[in-house]
Amino acid sequence: GPTASAVAGDVIDLLHAPRRPPFGAPIARLAPMIGGAADLAPSRFYLRMLLRDQPGALAAVARALADEGVSIDSIHQNPVADEGAVPVVVTTQLSAPAAVARAVTAIAALPVTAEAPWRVRIED
Repeated sequence: GPTASAVAGDVIDLLHAPRRPPFGAPIARLAPMIGGAADLAPSRFYLRMLLRDQPGALAAVARALADEGVSIDSIHQNPVADEGAVPVVVTTQLSAPAAVARAVTAIAALPVTAEAPWRVRIED
């Protein structure tokens, strides 16, 4: 079929093509890529954390985000299941990734945090 002939053609091209480095340059000359444009571009984020069920827990999280200039888009808290900890999901408005990372580090260190936050970039 067409797929088999395409694969066979690619294999033949590989066998007859001059040797070229896979990334256009010898591996020894390649420099590590640290970050990129996507790491710097403002984005929305999904944060999931487990907080102790006590007064001021959400306020402490909101303060940590505000201190880094991260604005909250939404908050969802499920009812307390057991153990006195509650799962909380926060989505942010467009924010600098570095600011969100600093806020997540601060949230993880809060006494109300039972489980460190998970951070996921929302690709719109």
